[in-house]
Amino acid sequence: MNRQKISIEKETYWQEYLLASIIPDNEAIGHTSAKAMVNAGNNESGDAVMISGDLTTPASVQRDAGGQRFFDEQPNITLRQIVHGQWDESISQEQMHTLLQRYPDVRYVWTANDHMAFGAIKAAKQAGKTPGEDIFFATVNTPEKVLALREKGNISALGGGISLQPALH
Repeated sequence: MNRQKISIEKETYWQEYLLASIIPDNEAIGHTSAKAMVNAGNNESGDAVMISGDLTTPASVQRDAGGQRFFDEQPNITLRQIVHGQWDESISQEQMHTLLQRYPDVRYVWTANDHMAFGAIKAAKQAGKTPGEDIFFATVNTPEKVLALREKGNISALGGGISLQPALH
């Protein structure tokens, strides 16, 4: 495949008309953000939950697969449940409230986007949890609000764009 790409790039026609594209590796960002979150929690054992986007969006399915693969690889972390927050802050807040009632000792919360992280963090704080101390959050996307939460330590791992920024923001 690499030789084919090099050959195409040398052709004058393709140099003029071929448009490059960037395709995010959502599976890798799901896995790497979960790993960075657990590292932020000092790799301590505990329960985890995932708040996914939806059941059909390719980004959601791929991010979930990466996060779930990471948790499946961990002998000391139990992934208790995956819920679908429909990319919505209020839905994820309600879901997180319920998840904390079911699993009061949850330590790790992985979310598929920033809006769901905002809702989950609100619910955790309402339940008396301290993000970055007794509960850790990972998410994807990098608007100003999520960068500010990362800076404060409320979000422990952040995947953004096509790269992961677990400790830079």
